[in-house]
Amino acid sequence: MQSRMPAFFFASVVAGAASVQAQPAGIDHKAVACIVVAKYPKLKACFGAAVVEPRAYFHAEGVSDWYWVKMLTDVKDAPEPFCYAGILPKPSRKLIHRHVWYYLEDVGQGQRTKEYDPLVVRQARECKKDAPVAPISPTGPAGVFPVVPAGFTIGAFPTVPAVVATTVAAGTGVYFATKKDEKPVTPTAPAPPPPASVPSAPVPPPPPPPSPPATLDVSCQAEPKSGVLPLTVTFTAFASGGTGSYDYAWQFGDGGTSLSRHPTHTYTSIGSFDVVLSVTSGDKVKQCERLITVNPPPTPPPTPAPNATLKVTATEEPVFDCTPPHFVNITPPNADCPTTLLGTTCSQTYPLGTVVTLTRSFSCGAEVCWSGACAGTSSKPGAVCTVTMDADKSAGAFFQFGSCITSAEPPVSLAWAIDLDAAGAIGQAVVDGQVVVAESGQRAQQTGRTREGDVVVTATLIKAEGKPGTWRFEAQPGEAIEAGSLRVLQGDVALLTPTAVVFRLKGEAGERVSFRYRLRR
Repeated sequence: MQSRMPAFFFASVVAGAASVQAQPAGIDHKAVACIVVAKYPKLKACFGAAVVEPRAYFHAEGVSDWYWVKMLTDVKDAPEPFCYAGILPKPSRKLIHRHVWYYLEDVGQGQRTKEYDPLVVRQARECKKDAPVAPISPTGPAGVFPVVPAGFTIGAFPTVPAVVATTVAAGTGVYFATKKDEKPVTPTAPAPPPPASVPSAPVPPPPPPPSPPATLDVSCQAEPKSGVLPLTVTFTAFASGGTGSYDYAWQFGDGGTSLSRHPTHTYTSIGSFDVVLSVTSGDKVKQCERLITVNPPPTPPPTPAPNATLKVTATEEPVFDCTPPHFVNITPPNADCPTTLLGTTCSQTYPLGTVVTLTRSFSCGAEVCWSGACAGTSSKPGAVCTVTMDADKSAGAFFQFGSCITSAEPPVSLAWAIDLDAAGAIGQAVVDGQVVVAESGQRAQQTGRTREGDVVVTATLIKAEGKPGTWRFEAQPGEAIEAGSLRVLQGDVALLTPTAVVFRLKGEAGERVSFRYRLRR
């Protein structure tokens, strides 16, 4: 009668690991940072499409050979299409605080993840905060290929002795039967063979001497190797050979140290720092050095000194003619602002606090009426306007025959609101001997002064783009004008009221309008 017993099955395996690759787009796997000792770690991955044979390759730190398990469907933890779970054997306690390297591969398609190195810990809470811990499977792997590696276990076996079906060949793996309800049936013992003479046992050869530990190799990386203060550098250590177990000790050159394999350090002073990594494996010690350069941060450009701009407008009465041409000298920088072009504006920029003098040229005995920042300056020959540049300022000088209205006369509460509305137009108006520049789309305002008799306002279009528009003058307040005294002298009138006048413009440079009014007494 044939007995039933736990069965061992054998399958061939492709040994060795492929070179490290970047994670392909077709494999979705969340890497784990820690594995709990004496538990079956479960690795889940989704391959995005049908796979030929998904496997999980692994080995302990310090071991160069790779071992693997098949990844199987898992309805509970991996129910998604094309998703599989690979269950590794239990890491033993001698692997605590050492790393287990693994990667996942679809053998048929040639796709694989990069290699990961989770740390073996006693309990999940020993893992770094928020670091993923491998899920735990209640049962072990169905098979480990080619054999169960040292440092790992597959748990308790059935107490029934296992019978090997055939000799294990190199590169084969083992499947394990773990069903508790299978009980062996004792086979009928065959008749014993006749006794035979027993030869004397050969003397066993002496055991070979223990092989020395492999050479300890160490390398290290730093990223970045230089930069500006403050500089944060990430260091990485690589060790192989020796006993397979390594202790790391970093000295960062500025007094800082670390025992981590992948430390991060921030330099807070300028200079060059010699970083030394010492790796200990058994009685072997090897070092790796790197140079870190910390440069000072770039010096910010100096803040420019605050400046102020002075705009000077020099004009002359249209009927005023005298040679040489009239101008206003601006010092510094000893530059002349001429009056030959109607509405010429000269600009100069100075550091705050600069004192600027404006001097009138020879004017055939005519007076120069000052306005803006120079208002109040005497109109008599030889008079100089002095302006202190504590802010942006504007000044005007109007050459004319006849007397200027001096600032000694009491002002009246009358202002003209001037609105020029023509594309790209710039105009100049003379209000009671005072010059004001008007630009299209910007309201200009000029205060009138007390004066007996008719007061004439003239305005000239200096620049335009040939498009029609309007020029509006409105008294504020209107009751300051004597009723019925507002009369147009020149220009195409679009609107005339007791306190305002609007002129039509063709949009041509040189167009001129004028009107007169009297103040209420």
